[in-house]
Amino acid sequence: KSLFILVILFGSLTITGNRVLACGALELKANPQYLNANKKATSTISAIFGNQDGVDGILNFEIVQSPSSTDRISPASVSTVGGLASTTLYHDPSETGGVILIRASITVNINFGSVEYPMIIPCTFVQTVPVYTVKAEINGPDSISLFKTNTPKITLNAVIDPPGNGTYSWDVVNGSDKIQIIGDKTKDNIQIKAINKSTAKNDVDIKLTYKINSQLLEVHHLLTVRKPTKLTRENTQFIRHEVKVGRITIATQIGGLISCTLHDQFGDPMGGVPGNEVVTIDRKNSIPKKFIPIPITGSIVTLSNGSYGDVPVVTLVGKAPLNTHIAAAQQLRFGGYAGRNNFLITYSNLADSYPIQLGN
Repeated sequence: KSLFILVILFGSLTITGNRVLACGALELKANPQYLNANKKATSTISAIFGNQDGVDGILNFEIVQSPSSTDRISPASVSTVGGLASTTLYHDPSETGGVILIRASITVNINFGSVEYPMIIPCTFVQTVPVYTVKAEINGPDSISLFKTNTPKITLNAVIDPPGNGTYSWDVVNGSDKIQIIGDKTKDNIQIKAINKSTAKNDVDIKLTYKINSQLLEVHHLLTVRKPTKLTRENTQFIRHEVKVGRITIATQIGGLISCTLHDQFGDPMGGVPGNEVVTIDRKNSIPKKFIPIPITGSIVTLSNGSYGDVPVVTLVGKAPLNTHIAAAQQLRFGGYAGRNNFLITYSNLADSYPIQLGN
């Protein structure tokens, strides 16, 4: 993080003779305490100058070092009243943070008899007031899934550096027809639910407005609403396995192992999407007639890369005849969106109807 440190140099001077003066205690306060390095801003610097004799004078400020060459203090000389004085630090935008170093001195009138002598007392006490560059960002996923049933929610969190007691306001700048903010929009986090799919990537713009003292920070977070849209086949491994007791084949497992991928509307793989299937075999038009079970059901969740395994395998009673012909309809649902796959299992092959388009 960028950090401004406002350093005030004060000190004391003892005058020998019948008069003793000292800077005494010094307290400084900056309001606001936080300044943004990249924005034009002001801070009121309040000083409490205590000297042992209660003598008021003129407090003189001078900027010695600053990230921006146009930073200034005005007025540069302030009369103290009861040891109190205030002035304004004007900060102009700078690319980076840094240290604002201010040198100060006080001019007082010293009475020697009937003659007043102005005397400048350079001060050596060091006082620091942190003036930070406040940064705000939004932390959370850059996409949200749209399911037909049980649509998941995501959480976006405001990250403020350094933390402060500012106020929060969330708003949907673009894409209010695609997502919905659930609950309070004035907290440091929000929950979001998808209601319609994106028509372009990052077409949802969520804005966070954070206000602390006189600073107003705005940050944006782009989202894509992703809908499960298409299933593709990557490869198929045909399976025909005979289960024997001695030399007798009591059953044959026939079908295949299919490696599949779920894609969103932009063709990108979608991970973490729950799916289920129901496989119904066309018993009437299948050869042979003896097989189990009917129907076949199952559930799965896609891996992070969008992949999943599909295993359309039928168990036949006895050996598989050379004219094996088993037709099956597979009803698939991912995120509640349905698609249909038609299988045809023969003695030496497994055919399917991938790619499969999921409905709305």
